Amino acid sequence: MKLLRNRTVLGILCIVISLLICFAVTPLYNAGLAKKTTIVRFTRDVKAGEEIKRNMLAEVEVGNYNLPENIFRSISDVEGKYLTMDVTSGDYILPGKISDEPAAENRYLYSLNGEKQAISVTISSFAEGLSGKLRSGDIVSVIAPDYLGSGETVIPAELKYLEVIAVTANPAPTPTWNKVPSQ
Repeated sequence: MKLLRNRTVLGILCIVISLLICFAVTPLYNAGLAKKTTIVRFTRDVKAGEEIKRNMLAEVEVGNYNLPENIFRSISDVEGKYLTMDVTSGDYILPGKISDEPAAENRYLYSLNGEKQAISVTISSFAEGLSGKLRSGDIVSVIAPDYLGSGETVIPAELKYLEVIAVTANPAPTPTWNKVPSQ
């Protein structure tokens, strides 16, 4: 204990510890930071729902430090899958960004093969469109008032027996309240 009270011995001990840190610990830490790994990144901006193709991707070598464990490291692992969100050039590919199937909300459009077609019909109010009772799978006919300016209401042959593949609606407008003046 008397030896540790000596300032010279403490000074030498501090110098030895600092040299050990500088020449042993720091190089080991830097070697860990310098490790490289190959990952897959996008080379351009891509929109959600698109199929991932090889020309959208690049395998690049990056530092291994702080990379997520589940990041994709090979183009063949993601090629042919579909994006679930928009990505920009340089984005890493994580499992949450891709899916094996196209987006669920547009799935009905992917089954159209050229023989079948989809059309969109806009109805200005629920009262004009069966009061909001339409559902996917319903079979309907579209009535055309004043067809081709003839003044007649008809059902054109191409608009008979259509299957409803999707129904969307804008959110209801927020009511506006007027304050009644008190008497």
